[in-house]
Amino acid sequence: LNNRYELFLENTKSCNNIIPLKGKAQYIDYPGNPIDILYLDSNHFNPEDLQILLYFKKFFKPNAKICGHDYITRYRDVKQTVKILEGLYKTKVKLFKNTTQWEIQT
Repeated sequence: LNNRYELFLENTKSCNNIIPLKGKAQYIDYPGNPIDILYLDSNHFNPEDLQILLYFKKFFKPNAKICGHDYITRYRDVKQTVKILEGLYKTKVKLFKNTTQWEIQT
């Protein structure tokens, strides 16, 4: 499988609690299930990334986790989005050693 999205679907096909969504923020059609974990793998630019996260805010369960990757200098908007989330949820980002992964707990 050359397509990352197809690979993701293949790797998660046995997980019936994962709802993969693809598309731009203004076109998201989410069924409204409460969210424990949201993993954002978007275009790494704002305002799109931030719009997506703000759209899903109303669906987060208490203490939900928002995660993503590419928390590196090359993607300044990812770092900016994480900083905004830190302020919004009054918390600090958790970074994972030797990776570009990040996590915010709501």
